[in-house]
Amino acid sequence: MNQILLYCLIPIGMFMLYRGIVFMIKTYSGKILLEMPVTQKNDSFYISEPGIYAIWMKAPLFRRIPVEQFLPVIYKENLNNPEYLERSFFRPRTNFGAKSRMEMFKFSVDTGKYKLELTQGSSVGSLETGVAKLFGNLLVDLQNTTIQIRESQSTRQIIFGLLLTIFGFLFIMAGFLLGAVADQIAR
Repeated sequence: MNQILLYCLIPIGMFMLYRGIVFMIKTYSGKILLEMPVTQKNDSFYISEPGIYAIWMKAPLFRRIPVEQFLPVIYKENLNNPEYLERSFFRPRTNFGAKSRMEMFKFSVDTGKYKLELTQGSSVGSLETGVAKLFGNLLVDLQNTTIQIRESQSTRQIIFGLLLTIFGFLFIMAGFLLGAVADQIAR
């Protein structure tokens, strides 16, 4: 009987693993609201529903993303005060074929028309800026580097999805291992 209960951890873990992966996919593949080349310097976009959005930099795979050269600023179209941009906690990266993306900032805004402006400055801390300066413009391809505004989720939801994935995997492993040795443990 104990063995059956322990084997029940496997489908519970599979469900948790599935939900955690769905959370993570939803976070990193949100709808694109704007894709702008970094050579353009500014563009407008419309937000149809309030929520959390992210700024991603996209460049060719195996090319350095010039995060120390640009500082994005977002303004509501009719106002002149910038929105608060929170540095991405995990700074996740995704690679799809020939392109890679890196999340730089998250921000929370209401509906309306907004303007993205690339100003002089650095999107990263002083340590990363120093490392980037060591390499100079080696492997930087500004013509194929873009900035994206995407729908996103809060950091709490990302951590929840990550924990759900980890615990789902642990439940599956515990179900297999403890279920296999349950008879020996019960003796």
